[in-house]
Amino acid sequence: MRQHLKSGFRKLERAVTIVNGALLVGITLLIIIQVVARKAGISLAGTEELARFSYVIYTFLAWPIACLYGSNISITMLLDKWKKKVRLMLLVLFQLIMAGFSMVAAYSAFLQMKNQMGVLAPSNDWFHMNWLYAVVFICLLLCALFSLVRAIFLVTGDMVYVTQDEQNEKILEEGKKQFEELEEKEGDK
Repeated sequence: MRQHLKSGFRKLERAVTIVNGALLVGITLLIIIQVVARKAGISLAGTEELARFSYVIYTFLAWPIACLYGSNISITMLLDKWKKKVRLMLLVLFQLIMAGFSMVAAYSAFLQMKNQMGVLAPSNDWFHMNWLYAVVFICLLLCALFSLVRAIFLVTGDMVYVTQDEQNEKILEEGKKQFEELEEKEGDK
């Protein structure tokens, strides 16, 4: 069951990566079009708005994946100083708080989605504002769900937290191994 779940998460991550890659290309093109149009004296206000909406969607699509893998921005200097069990308890508590925060934010996005019914974007009158809030709402629900899943996976040992010192040690070991292999090759010549 867990393997199927992890496989599903990897597929979701790949899909989000593809969509977000397309959004980044689209944002770049929209901004280039906007700059060129301004230099030519043409007003294209809709492109700036679409780029902004795309960036919001890009951000909120990536956030649930960051919640799942614990790769959201964090300062772990103090967390890394605790013993492993205390660190685990603090991480699980953090994930539960993140799930609660995400639910409150999702509720707010849901209310905003209802309030924006029938409201069109200022420059792109074909774009309904509640569409944007619907994406935010769904992504925030996924953030809450994935934070809970990460908390469970941390408790069961299916996911582990690696301190910065442990990461640095691993990098140094890999570098040392590569250096020794290189020296061996040089010695063989």
